[in-house]
Amino acid sequence: MSNAVMTGFSTGIALQIITGVLKDAPGYKPEGPNKLYRLGNWLWHVGDWRLAAALTAVTTSGVWAAARAVRRLEPVALLIARETVSVTVALPAADAELVRDITAIPSPPRRPSPPPT
Repeated sequence: MSNAVMTGFSTGIALQIITGVLKDAPGYKPEGPNKLYRLGNWLWHVGDWRLAAALTAVTTSGVWAAARAVRRLEPVALLIARETVSVTVALPAADAELVRDITAIPSPPRRPSPPPT
């Protein structure tokens, strides 16, 4: 395959991934008939983004990039970013949507007690 074909394919896949998570990063759900239109809608409505959600996304990316730059931390960079930002967001002053705000987290099923012997 030619370099132009691979570049086009990679760009298309990147656009699919980015537009798939647009509503999650800044807390604004873009509208439109296709992904390219939604990308424009998302950028046009920057003023409607939730500041806490956008800062969380940017901070997570920054912590990930910084951890990945350290060779010994590269294998766990994503874990470091997720945990660092999760702890920060869990602070009472943070106004970010948590998993418990989105859905119920089921408890694991209880194991039956062994019969008395």
